[in-house]
Amino acid sequence: MKLHWINYSTILIFSLSLCTYLRAQINSNIAHEDKRILAVFIEEKSIVIDGELDESQWNLAKPGKDFVQSEPYSGKPASEPTEVRLLYDRENLYVGVHCFDSEGKKKLFVKDLSRDFSGSSSTDMFQIVFDTFDDNRNGFAFGTNPKGAKRDIQVGGDGLSFNLDWDGVWSVKAKITDQGWQAEFSIPFTTLRFHNSENQVWGVNFYRTIRRNNERTYWAPIPRPYYLYRVSMAGTLEGIKGIRQGRNLSIKPYVSTPVLRREEDDWDFMPEAGIDAKYGVTSGLTLDLTFNTEFSQVEADDAQINFTRFSLFFPEKREFFLENREVFEFGNPGFRGFSGGRRIGRSSLYRPRNALIPFFSRRIGISEKGELIPILGGSRLTGRSGPYRLGFISMQTDEFQDTPSTNFSVARLRRDLFKGSDIGVLLVNKHQRNGQFNRTYGTDANFRFFNRLDLSSYILNTDTPGIVDKDMAGFLRVAWRDHLLGMETSYVSIEENFNAEVGFVKRGGFDREKGVGEAMRKSSGEFFLTPRPEGRIPWVREFRPSITVDYITDEHNMLESREVHGRFSVQFNDNSFFSLGRRSTFERLVEVDEILDKTLTPGDYQFSETAASFTTDRRRTLSGSVNWSDGDFYDGKRTSHGVGLGLSPNAQFRLNVFWDHAYLDFPTTNFSTELVSTQIAYSFTTNMFLNGLIQYSSHRGLVSSNFRFNLIHKPMSDFFLVYNEQRSRNGDVIDRALIAKLTYLFSF
Repeated sequence: MKLHWINYSTILIFSLSLCTYLRAQINSNIAHEDKRILAVFIEEKSIVIDGELDESQWNLAKPGKDFVQSEPYSGKPASEPTEVRLLYDRENLYVGVHCFDSEGKKKLFVKDLSRDFSGSSSTDMFQIVFDTFDDNRNGFAFGTNPKGAKRDIQVGGDGLSFNLDWDGVWSVKAKITDQGWQAEFSIPFTTLRFHNSENQVWGVNFYRTIRRNNERTYWAPIPRPYYLYRVSMAGTLEGIKGIRQGRNLSIKPYVSTPVLRREEDDWDFMPEAGIDAKYGVTSGLTLDLTFNTEFSQVEADDAQINFTRFSLFFPEKREFFLENREVFEFGNPGFRGFSGGRRIGRSSLYRPRNALIPFFSRRIGISEKGELIPILGGSRLTGRSGPYRLGFISMQTDEFQDTPSTNFSVARLRRDLFKGSDIGVLLVNKHQRNGQFNRTYGTDANFRFFNRLDLSSYILNTDTPGIVDKDMAGFLRVAWRDHLLGMETSYVSIEENFNAEVGFVKRGGFDREKGVGEAMRKSSGEFFLTPRPEGRIPWVREFRPSITVDYITDEHNMLESREVHGRFSVQFNDNSFFSLGRRSTFERLVEVDEILDKTLTPGDYQFSETAASFTTDRRRTLSGSVNWSDGDFYDGKRTSHGVGLGLSPNAQFRLNVFWDHAYLDFPTTNFSTELVSTQIAYSFTTNMFLNGLIQYSSHRGLVSSNFRFNLIHKPMSDFFLVYNEQRSRNGDVIDRALIAKLTYLFSF
C-alpha cells in the first residue's frame, strides 16, 4: 500500500489554506482590536507581594475591566466586576486583580490549595495568559484562588494542547475582603520567553470564575466552546520596553536516599545524587541537561480495568519529559487520552481518540513490564527561532537485565504558517549498544480556519533491521466546532510492519512480543449538538446529544471491528451531569485471544451495551458519582457499576473513594473484577502537601499504596518523603520503599 491518499490530502489542505487565508486573517485580526491594556514601568522593589494592593503605584495603571460571560450566558456582561492592573520593572511583571463580589466573602468557594489545583468546577479562580511571542499559538498561564494557591500552565497549539505539569518560578498572594477578594502576582521575566526586541507587544487575556453562579468570564470575550488558552482570541498588552532575560542559567542538584525492601526481607539502602541544569541559549531557546536522572518522587499511575484486547495507555508524569512537551506533539495536537479500559469513576462508554503516538516518552526509562530502567543522563533543546518551533532530545539509559544500554534521540521541527497553522517533521531514533536500532520519521500538516475548522494530516515511516516493506502509517482529520455543534471525521492507516518502538500504537502495526504484524485502517466520525434552553428550563444549562462511529478493517478492507455509540447528556445549572447512552459493537477474531480471565475463540461477535452515569455538584462538601452499564459482551454478558464519593469540608482536606465492579457471565465460566481507589490530600499551606493513593485490583490481586509528602522550601526547590508499598491479596508484603529526596535551585 503506497498511501496515495496522503499525498492528495496534503495537496487539498494546502489548496484550502491558500483559498481561505485572507478571510481567516481578517476574521482573526479584528476579533479583539478594542481590548488593549498598558503595563506601566515602576521603580524596582516598590511592590510587596502580600495580596494587599495598597501601594500607590497600582493607581498609575489603567485597569482592564468590563469582563464578558462565556458561561452561562455567552456575550452578556459579567455578574460581578473585575479589575486587572499591570506594572513592571526591569526584573518582574506584576499583576494586581480586584475580584469584586456583591456577596462579599460569604459565598466564595475554595476547595483546593494544592499546586496546580483543579480549575474545573469547585473554586473561585482568576487566571491570566500571556502570548509572549504574539504568535497566536503559544503562551504561559498563571492562576490563583482566594486562598492564594498556585496554578501555572504552558499553552501550545492555540489551546489544543496545554501542559499543567509545567512549573515556573513566580509568586502570588491573595486576600479575602468584605468586597470580594484580591491577588498580587510577581512573574520574573526569566520565567517567560519572548522576542529580544526593545518594544514588546504580547497577547493577553484574563479569566475569572464566579463559582456560586457557575459563571466563566473573560476580559477579551471567548465563545463558549473555547477556553482561556485559545490565545488567538486574546487582547493586546503594550507598554513593556527595555526588558531582557539575562543569562537565565539555573542549576538544580538533588540527593535521594531510598530504602528498599526486596524479596525475603532483604533491605537495600541506595543513595543517589544527580543534577539538572537549564540555560537560555537565546531569548527563545532553552537547553536542559540532566545527569543521573531519577524520578522516585513521581506519583503512582491510576489503576485501570482493561476490557479490551489491547494495551493500556498510562500518561507521562515525569517532570523532565513534561516540560515543553507540546513541541513534540505530532499531527492533531489535541486530546491525547485513550480508553484502554475504564478510568476510575468514568462511564464505561468513554471513547478513545488517537490511534497512534509516534513519540511516547514513557518508552524511555520504563520497561514493557513497568520496571524502572536507570537513566544515565541526557539533554533537551526546545523553543522557537523566528517562525520555527524546534525540539531535540537525547537520553541515555543504562543496561537493565537483558536490555543493553540504549540511546533515545528525538528531533522535531515545526514551521508556523498563517494564523494557527503549521507544518513539521519528526525523527525518533532508538539505538542500542549491541547495534540494534529503530527509527520513526515523518511529516505533518495542521491547519485552522475561522477559529473553528481544523484540518490535520501526517505520514510516517519506520526503519527496523530485517523489515523492508509495509512499514508506513498515515492520518487525515477534519473537524468543526462552534457554539452549537461539533463534527469530526478522521482516517488512519497503519501497515502491518509499522514498528514505532518509541511510540504508542494501540492497534495494528508490528507486535514486538509476537514477532508478527497486523495492518489496520480506521475510519471514525463524530457529531454532537449543544443546544441550550437559555432559561426556559431553569435547572438545565445544556443538552448534548451525540453519535460516534468507529469502523476498522484490515489491509483488504475486511471488517474487523465496528462501534456505534449514541449518547444523550445533560449538564445542569449546578454543574451536575447526567448521561445515558448505548453502544453497539462488532468484533471479528481470527485467532485465540484473551480478555481478563476469559479466553475468546475465533469468530464473529456482535453485542450491545447500555450505560448511564450521574455526577453531582462538586462544590458541595459531599459530592459523588455513579455509573452503570449492562449488556452483551462477546458470547456472554457484562454488568458494571461504579460509585465515587468525595468529601471536601474545607480548602485543606480532600478525600475521594472510587469503587468499580464488573460481573462477566459466559457460557463456560463467570467471574467478577473490581477496582477500589482511595485518594487523600491534605494541604498544610500553599507550599506543603500530603497526598495518598491506595488502590486494590482484584484481577491483579494487589493492594498498592503511594504516600507523598512535598515541601516547596523555595520556588522550584522541594523536599519529598515518599512511601510505596505493594501487598498481595492476603496481606503479604511484596515490596516496600521509603524515599527521601531533596532538590535546591540555584539561579544565576
